[in-house]
Amino acid sequence: MRADVSGTAVATVVVEVTAPDIPAPLVFNFIVTDGIASSTITIPAGTGRTITIRAFDAGGVETHGVRRP
Repeated sequence: MRADVSGTAVATVVVEVTAPDIPAPLVFNFIVTDGIASSTITIPAGTGRTITIRAFDAGGVETHGVRRP
């Protein structure tokens, strides 16, 4: 996952993956460095995955979000 958030107040990006066969959501936290959040995530193969990405400022306030099935 790579997110270019330069020009925003984003300090952290959180990726959450849910699915009927994943008992607890998979949550990945990425710290923004020099306007970029980047790392590799591993998601188990299967159907019905929903990926939610949220961005937060330094105070923990959500600034952006997107959800994709």
